[in-house]
Amino acid sequence: MDASYRCQEVLPLFRSDADETLKGLRFYLDTLEKFIDDEKSNEISRLKRHADGLSPDKQGEFWAWHYPVHWDEIFASQLRSSFVLTLMSLAESHVGMITEQRDGVGGMGSGHDKDLIYLDKG
Repeated sequence: MDASYRCQEVLPLFRSDADETLKGLRFYLDTLEKFIDDEKSNEISRLKRHADGLSPDKQGEFWAWHYPVHWDEIFASQLRSSFVLTLMSLAESHVGMITEQRDGVGGMGSGHDKDLIYLDKG
C-alpha cells in the first residue's frame, strides 16, 4: 500500500474502529455500574424488610453482621479490575495497529519491538 492510501483510507478506519470500541466499552462500564448498584440496592431492600421487624437495639447488630459489603469489597472491585484489563488490552492492540500503519507510511518497517520502543519513550 502506498503512503497516501494509508493516510487517507486506512488510518481513519483505525480511528473509527477505536471510537466505536470506546463507545462500546463506555456502555459496558455504565451497564456494569448500574448492575452493581441495582443488586446492592435490592439486597439492602430485602434485608431492610427483615430488619424492620426487629427491635431498634437489635437492628444495629443485624446490620453490622448482614450489611452486603461484598458488593463493594468483592464484586465491584473484581468487575472493575477486569474492565481495566480489557481497556488496557484494547489500547495495546490499537497502539500496535497504529504504530504498524505509521511505520508503513514512513517506510520504517514494522514490528512489535518498535511498539515497545515508542511506548517506552512516551
